[in-house]
Amino acid sequence: ITSVSAGKLELAVEEDIEKLVEKILPGEMFLSAPLETLKAQAVAARTDIFMQLGKRHITDPWHNCSEVHCQKIKWGDAIQTKFIQAVTETKGSVLLHNGTHVARAPYCSSAGGRTEDIRYVWFTAEKPYLKGVWDGDEPLDLNLTKESDLRKFLDMDYGEDNISMNKRHRWSATYSQNEIDKFLKKTGIGTLKKIVPLKRGVSGRIYKIRFEGTQGNETVFGELNIRRLLNNMNSSAFLISKIENNWVFEGMGWGHGVGMSQMGAIGLGRKGKDFNFRKFNFRRDFKNINPNVKIRDPQNSDRLNLIKYITFHDSPAFREKFSSNGVSPDKLERIYHRISRREILDIQGLEERDIFYFIK
Repeated sequence: ITSVSAGKLELAVEEDIEKLVEKILPGEMFLSAPLETLKAQAVAARTDIFMQLGKRHITDPWHNCSEVHCQKIKWGDAIQTKFIQAVTETKGSVLLHNGTHVARAPYCSSAGGRTEDIRYVWFTAEKPYLKGVWDGDEPLDLNLTKESDLRKFLDMDYGEDNISMNKRHRWSATYSQNEIDKFLKKTGIGTLKKIVPLKRGVSGRIYKIRFEGTQGNETVFGELNIRRLLNNMNSSAFLISKIENNWVFEGMGWGHGVGMSQMGAIGLGRKGKDFNFRKFNFRRDFKNINPNVKIRDPQNSDRLNLIKYITFHDSPAFREKFSSNGVSPDKLERIYHRISRREILDIQGLEERDIFYFIK
């Protein structure tokens, strides 16, 4: 238990990384999902923990929170055997880019049949293994940045294999003029007159949009900002129409659309695909189309054994490694920012007792 700047007490829990992944699975995936799908989810969850280390909660006394901001964690209840099995059978496995760097492994509930390029969602550098791909058996000759093609796609039942629990593969939402004006009140544009999508990603998700009103216009950037502004819309892959006094949104998917579509992964698992089968794992599930991205088993690599757990500056071997290279003690406080770099992965002789992990 520790105090924070807001004058409150917060609870930070020290947890083994594999036990943590066991708690993430029931928070992020259905128990009814095929075992191979749960294995894919376990690898993605474990990879995301390491990838995001030092990038979130910089000033907090933990490194991962237990909400969807990081990954949803289920506390208190007993973990079902099927979840534990998925974690055990993938123990220590993470996604690496070029065999050396921990890859980004985002996932979303439903891509709607087409995943998104990472650069159009988080405005980060393009990553060759996180480019949007089609989620069906065959790619379509459609350009979803064009509304005419997006209209055709929304009228199709493509991808994710008609999973009954997927209620947001295709969806619609209707709001009255009064409702939409309340959503947009903080923009100060007055009564909404027109919505103009300005930029779409390869999946049709809008990442730049203009709202025009009686008292001015407002341009909004970022698919998450757009969704939040519109009453937490399922995704920003939508078309807009106005029927009488109502605004109608027709869209697809749930979430940002980058990386693994969980519904797509369930569909592939039901087809009997093995999570470690390359076509399943990287072209259809994790959406990694770069053959240099591989799952590596840490048990077969001394260097990769080190990323089973998160290495902090408390380790004597860690301290000695960097002190000998002229790194001052204060810089050691933030050295975990470089966990995915080779110099950290190359440290040898670390003990489990020297390594610990905080979560909220």
